Amino acid sequence: MNSLLEAAAVFSVVPFITFFLIWGGMYLWKRDVKKTFILSMDITTAFLILSVSALINKVYDTPAGIYIIFFILITTCAGLVYLQKKVRKSINIKKAIKSVWRLSFVILTVAYIILLIPGIIIEIKAV
Repeated sequence: MNSLLEAAAVFSVVPFITFFLIWGGMYLWKRDVKKTFILSMDITTAFLILSVSALINKVYDTPAGIYIIFFILITTCAGLVYLQKKVRKSINIKKAIKSVWRLSFVILTVAYIILLIPGIIIEIKAV
């Protein structure tokens, strides 16, 4: 059980290890680049949420990182649902959630890269 928790901690701290491990394993198994990439993105997004919220907590000295991310995700989903209703006259919640989840991969990747440098500097100064 400890090794499982340690692996989850490593994947949360460096989520791109997760992406490449899942991508490599799934590609060897399925040989479908598109499905492999999408699955790797979806799983890595969960780890990005954890790592970016931890970086927000560290850089801005607040315990609200996870709440900020969830607020942004929910607000974005609500905006997409509103746009669906306005443009298509129908609502597809599943499609909106999937779109937000995939979009959050890109946004959280950028946020991770941007927050990683100040996070490392703060950690070095603390030592």
